Amino acid sequence: MADQSRGMLVLEDGSVFCGHSMGAEGEWVGEVVFNTSMTGYQEIITDPSYWGQMVVFTCPHIGNVGINNEDAESNTLFVRAVLARKICEMPANWRSQQPLPVYLKEHGVPALSGLDTRRLTLLLREKGVMRGALSTVRDDVAHLLEMARTAPDMSAFFPVREISPTVGLTWTARVESRWIGYLPHDMLRNGCTPHVVVIDCGIKQNILRHLVGLGARVTVVPADAAPGDIMAHRPDGVLVSNGPGNPERAAETVETVRRLIGRLPLFGICLGHQIISLAAGGRIYKLPFGHHGGN
Repeated sequence: MADQSRGMLVLEDGSVFCGHSMGAEGEWVGEVVFNTSMTGYQEIITDPSYWGQMVVFTCPHIGNVGINNEDAESNTLFVRAVLARKICEMPANWRSQQPLPVYLKEHGVPALSGLDTRRLTLLLREKGVMRGALSTVRDDVAHLLEMARTAPDMSAFFPVREISPTVGLTWTARVESRWIGYLPHDMLRNGCTPHVVVIDCGIKQNILRHLVGLGARVTVVPADAAPGDIMAHRPDGVLVSNGPGNPERAAETVETVRRLIGRLPLFGICLGHQIISLAAGGRIYKLPFGHHGGN
């Protein structure tokens, strides 16, 4: 086993968790959430929806299949920290190109292994998500508690502006799998490929790959694209994507969607679903600990 330094996580309620550092070194603050997926850790840590969040993996062992270049949901990591019971340093999989700890260090993301993730998850389930401070360079509980309690609340952020592309693009990559079929011809409009415009609020690339794999022509536009610019693409439908942050701060995108309602089919995922709800006059509220998992 490689030399490992100690690391400490302190939550805003004063709870302390200690583990081994398996990623970048330093100090960070973020919103601590848990994810119940048994697989897909690479997809989770590269999902833009986790911007600013420290993710607790309830699966007791992650990293066993390593990291590869095909399964990432974006070109960088958005997760603030990885928190796990056990992080594998020696993966065994034919697709693996590097171990998870190496990948995290290369992208400047901290990770703690050896944590009591059962206790941590139960705490978050009972009290809701909390701000946390993580350090691999000191074990000063009072200092980390102050960092956690003075960290900005996630509801104050709308990082989509940092994540969304500044210009539109045509997406052509698809999932290469015999299990993914094209849409039946009788479902296509006039026998033509349906054109889907995606409002990118931080979309996972696999969603785009599956749209293409299902036979759609896909155009990606920025989150601040105007309704006229979107309609100029002559789409058959518009997808409002997933993404991070507080949807109530997405006033510009909400207004765009409001002006598109009734003009063509709209569908949304995650943040996009909430944006459509706001555009339709609905109300939203933040769940105590959210729903992060594969089911």
